[in-house]
Amino acid sequence: MPLKQFRHRLPRVDRRRYLARLCRDRCVLHLGCMAHPDTADHKRRGKLLHDHLHAVARVLIGVDLDVTTNRELLPADSATHWLWQANVETGGTLQTAAVSPAGDVVVPEVIVAAEILEHLTSPGLALSNLRRCFGVARLVVTVPNAFASIRLPKLRRGIEEVNPDHVAWYSPQTLTALLDRHGWTVRRLFAYRGKGLQAPGIVAEAT
Repeated sequence: MPLKQFRHRLPRVDRRRYLARLCRDRCVLHLGCMAHPDTADHKRRGKLLHDHLHAVARVLIGVDLDVTTNRELLPADSATHWLWQANVETGGTLQTAAVSPAGDVVVPEVIVAAEILEHLTSPGLALSNLRRCFGVARLVVTVPNAFASIRLPKLRRGIEEVNPDHVAWYSPQTLTALLDRHGWTVRRLFAYRGKGLQAPGIVAEAT
């Protein structure tokens, strides 16, 4: 297939403030809520995203592969906040996350998938599971930006700089294509911590 060119002018947002604004007074499903392995460090520095969302959401459901390690660092379970151990790539127990400790079924209005797609073996399957389980929600994805992560001087010396747990890089176009392929339509794209294609991160808001 011949190559195409895509022109992107991404407005800049503050990632945490933008997510907090979308989640204010909403029922929120937060994927990757534990920030492993840096939960304690993020908590100490006031950067733990789950804390920021807890401060504004009406109901907050945290989902992670491991919700026991450093559990004491997150807010206590209550009628408006709880954690659920699930794998978004398998989806088997994902929908059960939206059942409160009292047994009430809630409907997430916003799904936050912040810095997790690049860790997943099957990101498309995860996105399809989210669409199947919570199709009426607004999905907000944030990922590192491939264009900002390539440092040519080091590449010329044969050095690759990357988180060893990452299995993919995303650009505005490849992220849009992945979401579209699995049932999500991107409504808005933003950059965070910088402007345009050289910004370190991308935010996609999809329905």
